[in-house]
Amino acid sequence: MKNRCQWFVALGLVLGLASGAEAQWNPEDGDTGQWQPPPAEQPPAEQPPAAQPPAGQQGAWGPQGQQPPLSAGSWGTPGGAEAPPSAGSSPNGEGDHAEMSHNVGLTFFGVHSLTLGRPALAIGAPDSAFGLALPTAGLRIWFGTLGLDVGLGFGYRTVTADEWNGATYDITPGSVTDAIGFRLHAGLPIVLQSGAHHAMLIIPEADLGYGSTTFVQNPSDGTFDLTMASLEFDLGARVGMEIHFGFFGVPELSMQLTIGAGLRYRNNSVTNLRPLDSGGIDIKDADFSLSSSITELMDGNVRLTYYFN
Repeated sequence: MKNRCQWFVALGLVLGLASGAEAQWNPEDGDTGQWQPPPAEQPPAEQPPAAQPPAGQQGAWGPQGQQPPLSAGSWGTPGGAEAPPSAGSSPNGEGDHAEMSHNVGLTFFGVHSLTLGRPALAIGAPDSAFGLALPTAGLRIWFGTLGLDVGLGFGYRTVTADEWNGATYDITPGSVTDAIGFRLHAGLPIVLQSGAHHAMLIIPEADLGYGSTTFVQNPSDGTFDLTMASLEFDLGARVGMEIHFGFFGVPELSMQLTIGAGLRYRNNSVTNLRPLDSGGIDIKDADFSLSSSITELMDGNVRLTYYFN
């Protein structure tokens, strides 16, 4: 009996030592060998900050507020965005004339007065004569800074004997006739400088005009009818400014203000169909002169153009 009790005691000691060995603390696992309460629930770990947007969308770009480099063609605004054009300029940043520089415009070139019936060589001929107005219109075409003007003028009026100072000739009192004339115009406008609403121009140009009329001297014989004609050729240049009405929202409309000077050739004649030894008249007067448009307000000094897109 005594040996049986000793055996049970020895078995209990062996089991107790084995249990103590299993419960021994392990420093590698962070065990201190002391009892600790179960860990409390921890909050979730913070996420890393989100990537910042590039410059031009939020804040400064780069270290210490460094700004990004400007992209090519930008106006210097953040992100390369183009700034709106300044006041007084066209939407594309150019002037009104640059917008029209490849367009065709309908142009009124002015009103030229063609003088008829002033043969200075005629003895007793009239010292003055009437003028035939020739309104001239056409096209202006731009090829960048070089343009082309082409125009055609036409004039017609009914003339009485009293309007022509020709009492030297036996014109039937109250005689009425028609005066007809035309004019061809050509020019090469060149842009010297342009701005928001204007362009400085120099315009070499040439004009050719012709007109004629006939007065009755003897109603019973048409060979005595007096025919007066005039031929003019002008070669010169103008300088001035073309002003576009872009400040009124109509850049297609422009007004040209110029002055000009040049050389004029004029050939006037007074003739009839009679032989010279039987009452015939054949008088011609040709001359060259310097001409100026400074005092001729409507003869090309003021021109209007409307450009078509």
